[in-house]
Amino acid sequence: PPRYTRCSTLFPYTTLFRSVKIARADAIGELIRTRLDAIAEKVATVGEVRGLGPMLALELIADRETRKPDGDLAKRATELARERGLILLACGMHGNVLRLLPPLIDADEELEEGLAILEGVLVDASAGAA
Repeated sequence: PPRYTRCSTLFPYTTLFRSVKIARADAIGELIRTRLDAIAEKVATVGEVRGLGPMLALELIADRETRKPDGDLAKRATELARERGLILLACGMHGNVLRLLPPLIDADEELEEGLAILEGVLVDASAGAA
C-alpha cells in the first residue's frame, strides 16, 4: 500500500534529524558544563555541578566544609534571576538545586548571555545582595 511507501521514504530524514538533535544536545551540554564548572570554582556556595548533556544542575550549599543544603540561597538566586530576565527552577528535597535545560534551538550567544546572568546572580545571592 502507498502509505507504507511514503513512511519508509521519511525514515532517513527522521534518522538524520535525530542525529542532528543529539549532536546539538551534546554541544550545548559541553558548553554549559564548562561554564558551570568555572562558576563552581569561583562561587563557594556551589557545592556540585551534575547532570548529563544539556540537562544540568547546580547544588547550592551554605559552605563547602559542612555542605549543608541552602534552599534560601536558591530562592534568592531564582528571584534575582527573574528580575534580570532569566528563569530558573529550584528543586530537590531541600529546594537547593538549580536545574537547567535550555532549548536545543538556543544560539550559543544566547546560552552565554544566560550563563553570564546566572554567574552574576550566584555571586550576588551568595553575598546577600539584592
